Amino acid sequence: MDKGKGCMETFTGRMVNPMKLKEGDICIEDIAHSLSLICRYNGHCRVFYSVADHSIRVARMLEGSGWELGALMHDSAEAYLGDFIRPLKYNLPDVLEAEDEALRVIFSKYGIDLNLRATQSIKDMDNILIATEARDLMSSGGKEWDNLPKPLAGRLVPYPDYQWVKGRFLKLFREYGGKDATLI
Repeated sequence: MDKGKGCMETFTGRMVNPMKLKEGDICIEDIAHSLSLICRYNGHCRVFYSVADHSIRVARMLEGSGWELGALMHDSAEAYLGDFIRPLKYNLPDVLEAEDEALRVIFSKYGIDLNLRATQSIKDMDNILIATEARDLMSSGGKEWDNLPKPLAGRLVPYPDYQWVKGRFLKLFREYGGKDATLI
């Protein structure tokens, strides 16, 4: 592997090409660490709010469904590709394609196989949480956002410590049946 062009170093020291991920490149420790430090909305929210925090909340919304692990991992490709904001994702088809492929590899590694109903339920919960985030974390309160569902009733207060979020993400990964031999 050409360790210069096209490769990145992960938290655990792996050199991976994010555009050509293989199952052996994937490590839950890298995913949890990275997502706990990536701020949603390209950093434009009023306070720091991580992708891992968001993912934990989506998974919790689906507890009891059997789809919790898929919900927890729904944004896991962002650990390798970054958190592209929706306007970029939907206007740059290559970004969406790269994210879909990375997610396919990650889901394959962890044995996550979601049917259409599960995928739609995760998207629905994701959108409800996005509406809640817009209301509680964005300067406009979500008033300028299009096509949002009704937000959750309670106020969203982000977890302040990335290390706690990372630990919680890893704990839920195990509780929801995730297994990773590379877990540190």
